[in-house]
Amino acid sequence: MEITEDKNVIRRAVITKRDAIGETKRGVLSDIIAEKLFATELYKQAKAVLSYASFGSEVETDRINTRVINDGKELYLPKTYTDRKVMDFYRVTDMDSLIPGTWDIREPEENESTRLDISKFAPNEVISIVPCVAYDSEGNRLGYGGGYYDRFLIDHKDIVGATIVVAFKEQITDSVPVTPHDVKPAWIITE
Repeated sequence: MEITEDKNVIRRAVITKRDAIGETKRGVLSDIIAEKLFATELYKQAKAVLSYASFGSEVETDRINTRVINDGKELYLPKTYTDRKVMDFYRVTDMDSLIPGTWDIREPEENESTRLDISKFAPNEVISIVPCVAYDSEGNRLGYGGGYYDRFLIDHKDIVGATIVVAFKEQITDSVPVTPHDVKPAWIITE
């Protein structure tokens, strides 16, 4: 239980620091982070991007997601199923089509015809942008505590070419407690 308690202390402290970033500054920093992402070879070569709809004081992902669509790549966002503790990804072609979902986070509607079929992609054609509460200098990521992304990424490790965290510099912490099921991102992009 000690690791869980340590993680919760870090979450509260870092979210407080992240919340203190003003809305205007958050928008400017989010744009800088987005441009850095778009400049990577990982992004340029990806055919599909698994992303998320930001909420609260997170790095704003709407610009990223809209650019993915405009660049002709397939964009998939998660829908969370808390009863099964899993998430599925659904293709999104318009950010205005999202609806309030679990924890009031915007999600795509469940639709079998737009559900991600990971088998249609070759290895390294898919990148995943994952949310982050905190990260450390060793590249470890601390999420919100549900383990949804870690489970998904472990189940699809042979197809998802790279896992990328987009985060503000204020989200760095001395050390993130790590457990065996935590997936370390390949990249952390900050302003």
